[in-house]
Amino acid sequence: MAKYITKAQFGKLMHTQLFDNDEYLRLLAELAGIESRPTTEYNHYDESGDFIGSSVDTDLSELLEAAGVEVRDGG
Repeated sequence: MAKYITKAQFGKLMHTQLFDNDEYLRLLAELAGIESRPTTEYNHYDESGDFIGSSVDTDLSELLEAAGVEVRDGG
């Protein structure tokens, strides 16, 4: 999986995060390879299975950075 997403994809993630949690979690996995596992919050794991943050204390930018996913200009 690519280790970058476009600014447009980042914007889509940010927008979707506000309105549709299930779609947001699906897009996180599809676009950035970040798996989310429900507990009393969502714990997020990178493609190697390493914990990279939770839904309570990690915002999207921090989550992508922890997963090594860069946001770039483009489509």
